Amino acid sequence: MKNVLLVAIAYFSFQYAFSQSINNYVENELIIWLEEGVDPYLFSSNYSQQIEPRRVLSPRLNIWLFEYSETNNARSQSMASLQASNEVKHLQNNHFVTSRAITPNDDDYNQQWAPDVINLPDAWDNYSTGGTSALGDEIIIAIIDNGFDLDHEDLNFWQNDNEIPNNGVDDDNNGYVDDFEGWNAYNQTGNIPSNNHGTHVAGIAAALGNNSEGISGVNWNTRVMPIAGSSGNEATVVEAYSYVLEMRARYNETNGQEGAFVVVTNSSFGVDQGDPDDFPIWCALYDELGSEGILNCAATANQNWNIDQVGDVPTACTSNFLIAVTNTNENDNKVTSAGFGENAIDLGAPGANIFSTLPNDNYGNRSGTSMATPQVAGVVALMYAAACGDLIEAYRDDPAMVALLMRDFVLEGSENVSSLNGLVAHGRLDALESIDGIFDIQTLNIFPPSPPNNTIYGTISYQADVINFGSDSWGVVVASTADVTMEASQSITIRNLHIEEGAVFRAHISSGFSKCFTNNSSARIANSQSSRTIRDTELDSSSEGEFIFNAYPNPTNEVLTLHSSKDAKIVLYDSFGKIVLDTFIEANSPLSTTVGNLPSGLYFLKVKSENDSEIKRIIISK
Repeated sequence: MKNVLLVAIAYFSFQYAFSQSINNYVENELIIWLEEGVDPYLFSSNYSQQIEPRRVLSPRLNIWLFEYSETNNARSQSMASLQASNEVKHLQNNHFVTSRAITPNDDDYNQQWAPDVINLPDAWDNYSTGGTSALGDEIIIAIIDNGFDLDHEDLNFWQNDNEIPNNGVDDDNNGYVDDFEGWNAYNQTGNIPSNNHGTHVAGIAAALGNNSEGISGVNWNTRVMPIAGSSGNEATVVEAYSYVLEMRARYNETNGQEGAFVVVTNSSFGVDQGDPDDFPIWCALYDELGSEGILNCAATANQNWNIDQVGDVPTACTSNFLIAVTNTNENDNKVTSAGFGENAIDLGAPGANIFSTLPNDNYGNRSGTSMATPQVAGVVALMYAAACGDLIEAYRDDPAMVALLMRDFVLEGSENVSSLNGLVAHGRLDALESIDGIFDIQTLNIFPPSPPNNTIYGTISYQADVINFGSDSWGVVVASTADVTMEASQSITIRNLHIEEGAVFRAHISSGFSKCFTNNSSARIANSQSSRTIRDTELDSSSEGEFIFNAYPNPTNEVLTLHSSKDAKIVLYDSFGKIVLDTFIEANSPLSTTVGNLPSGLYFLKVKSENDSEIKRIIISK
């Protein structure tokens, strides 16, 4: 990684002057997020400050770019006065933003090394090559970049079928005229420029696979929504993200008749050493996108900086719907000139000497965090293609909750690479392990029976409607809880079973909120089977004293119930390691605690008894 490549940046001529300073902004502009229903023109007329609406950046969120003509020495005072208004949700400067591409240093590198490293071949073979969800939704990756070659032979771009191209009319009434091929936030048109960087990024995530041409992306059959708007100034970025938000929100609101099923965004740009506190609107957009079910993958800085100490935008933004990515090489080491941070940066992904698509049906190598991030965005999209129908149905009902689950699977599924210890929060991207996580959501644990009733204890991690215990000959039901709907992680007791030495008992689960079920083989089936052999020694043993701990429902939005078979200390941590709950629970005395005051996201529940300890992942989703 030697040279910084800046392509199609409106303020290119200013790059050198601003490269050494932080949080530079357009002097005569402000970005203001107005409260719902506030008219920007009436708002500006009520203030002595010289502000005037220039253009809307997000019609759905009422975010506007204002022209500002006060002198610099009065700027802070004027901004404070405007921010004090009850009609203003957020107010900030319109910062300059730069692309995060790096020119490759080995022009002869002509093959893809990353797929094998992140276990893509096994993910393709065992699960999916991408394209559509189990319920038929066309999965879309939204890439915000400088531009794209829409005619490339090895790329498949999304088109807005509800818009008639080039007629000067907003046919689908989404607030964007002629957005047939996506959106150009640089000039507020549907005309997408061609660009090396964006074309290369798109190929990494979604180049057509198995088509006897070029390369294979992480997804073979997934379309890319092209949005031009990655560099220049922050207003452009806000408008670009807002287009994605509008299209996914419309998809959700119309049951797929309008908009697009965008599951993830990719951004390979940012503000070096930016302080997220100065970028409240940009950072807040990730939560807005997440509320509609969109995860967001962002490239960190192409400098050997500790982002925890120096800051960065967007990768230091604290949204739970953001995945911050750094760059790794073929040896699974962080590339020297790539940012790191045990708190801010979630994981690493291959980004050095990546072979991908270039304009005019060409191919070539590029390096940088820009190349690492679409690997992650591509895996997120692949996970939705692999997920079973029940999980996609749950995603339709609660898109934010399932999006958080998917983020958890990506992070927890990353490979623990020793070279990244202390540099990132998790590990290096692993496609197979990330998808495997989906199929391990719900597990059934069968514990040894205890006399005199030959009781079998079982726990599951998500709600189930029917649980049947069958004998060695599958299909013979010897006990059933068909009339009982179980809560998440609740224990069940089946008594008076006829158990013989060597018998195998299986449990068949039918679930309303479901995992993508799996059995002991590699095949995927519609139900889960868990089995163990009951031996003679176990028939004579007792389960008394065995440590069993449950926390349910999980995910939860208001109350979390804790149950332990032993006295135990309970500590709940947020994703940054901060303690948000510290309590004690007595044996076999369920404790319900309110968690509705906590933000949505991933939490870690540590339980410790006298001789046992356990850590559970808890999802809170509002």
